[in-house]
Amino acid sequence: MALSREEKRAQKRKDLVKNILIVFLAVMLALTFFSGTIQNWSLPEVATAYVQSGNVSPQIRASGVVEADDPYNIEPKETRRIASVAVKVGDEVKQGDVLFVLEGQESEELEAAMKELQELENQFDLALFTGDVTDEIITRVRNGQSGTTSSYQQRLREVNDAYNNAVAADTQAASDLELLKAEYDVKLGEYDVQISAIAPVAAADTTGYTIANAEAEAELAKLSAEETELQAKVTPLQAQLDAENNKVPPEVPDQKVIDKLEKELEKPKKRLSEISARRQELQNAIANNTRDIATATAQNEQQRLAAEQQKAQLEQQRAILEQEYNTKRLELEARKTQTGVSVETAKTSREAAISNIQSELTLSGKYEALSAAVEKVTKLQEQSLGSELVSPVDGRVTSINYAAGQTMQAGETAAVIQISGKAMTMKFSVTAEQAKSLKTGDVVDPQDSWRYSEFKAVITAVRPDPEDPGNRRQVTVSIDSPEVQAGQTVNIRIGEAQKNYEMTVPNSAIKEDNNGKFILIVQSKSSPLRNRYIARRVDVEVLAQDDTTTAINAAIEGYEYVITTSTAMITAGQEVRLAESGY
Repeated sequence: MALSREEKRAQKRKDLVKNILIVFLAVMLALTFFSGTIQNWSLPEVATAYVQSGNVSPQIRASGVVEADDPYNIEPKETRRIASVAVKVGDEVKQGDVLFVLEGQESEELEAAMKELQELENQFDLALFTGDVTDEIITRVRNGQSGTTSSYQQRLREVNDAYNNAVAADTQAASDLELLKAEYDVKLGEYDVQISAIAPVAAADTTGYTIANAEAEAELAKLSAEETELQAKVTPLQAQLDAENNKVPPEVPDQKVIDKLEKELEKPKKRLSEISARRQELQNAIANNTRDIATATAQNEQQRLAAEQQKAQLEQQRAILEQEYNTKRLELEARKTQTGVSVETAKTSREAAISNIQSELTLSGKYEALSAAVEKVTKLQEQSLGSELVSPVDGRVTSINYAAGQTMQAGETAAVIQISGKAMTMKFSVTAEQAKSLKTGDVVDPQDSWRYSEFKAVITAVRPDPEDPGNRRQVTVSIDSPEVQAGQTVNIRIGEAQKNYEMTVPNSAIKEDNNGKFILIVQSKSSPLRNRYIARRVDVEVLAQDDTTTAINAAIEGYEYVITTSTAMITAGQEVRLAESGY
């Protein structure tokens, strides 16, 4: 029966959910199964070795090139061409034996010295007539009477002292001039300040007095006018009163009239009395103001005259001081001019002396070079090797640096002779730890002893290695053997012979901290999915050690895995991954 479209869709959804569930379960299963392996790859990887019995050889083995102790280098004093070589390396020679036969010719050094002598003669002749050298200097130099360094130094000291003294005097004169100017600038400045402080005296201010007098005069005028007016009223009334009072009987004064007139006169008379009093006050005030105006004017004039007198006196004192300054200034300026001339004179003398000394030194140097060249030519002619170069000592020829037909260079080693009775030395480098077991006087044996019938060697020095003084030591060995020659490589050994131990580990397995030396061994722990490996600390006692192996004493059974190297720092109790396990 065919499914409908809706049924088909429902069936597809069921299938999709089923497939997703299957994939999820598969992934969870894989993660569960491989979780241990995945975790293991994140652990530090270690390399291990068995703790097992083995041999430890504490001996120090080394190799070095033998060098002659205090060899005698044959260094000719002139360059010559070699006709033939009379000896070979290893030959025994006696003092006076021929080493090289030389071609008969002058040495290159003698030819060069003669050429140099000619050039120096030409240079000296040219230096005599440059125009900078005086006849006196030429004569002294040619007679070998040139000055000494001490005499030149004394002469230079004298002209330098004269120049320095002149400069000091000139400097002092300039300083004195500046000090004088500064001193009088201050003094004159003080006068200028005092003079400028005297301000012109202004005219006396009497305006107030004048205004007061004007006001008083105006008031007096008003009072006079008022008095005149009042007097015009009073006069007739007074005349009537007088007439009434002076009636002659039988006329009788009328008292009522008298009282009336007296009453009418009372007020004007009182006012006239007040005007009189006020006039007197105003007149007194005018008199006082006039007197004050005169007094102020007189005082002002007196102040003006005093200020002008003080200013004139200060100006006169300043002029005297300025004249004194100018006199002293001219004296110091004249002295400064004189010291300046002295400086120039001393400078010229100093330059002339230096020039003469330099000229004499130059000419003297050329003369000495010429004399030395003459002496050199004479000496080379006297020291010519002739036709043979011979040995000056007894010994064995250890090296020959030239062959027939080659040119032997002066000052370079043509051959090396190991002097009879002198020992040879060899140097080699060891670690600082190895050097702790070495001391001066220790016997040194050859590794290949079968090659030597007679071999004696001892340590003569143990010093810091120049190339690594912090970590290594350089050992010097003295070798006495007729079968050993300079330049030969010798293999030696120092220390005890090898010994078998029950427990040995590689040197890299030994660790050390504040608690002492220890090793890390690997312990295995089983689990359902994988084996786990844990690092465990074991304290050890080091019994012996050589270049690769360490003998130990520890609380273990032997044949454990001990960690030698790791990809990260490891501590006791930490889980690790074995390099050879593949996990």
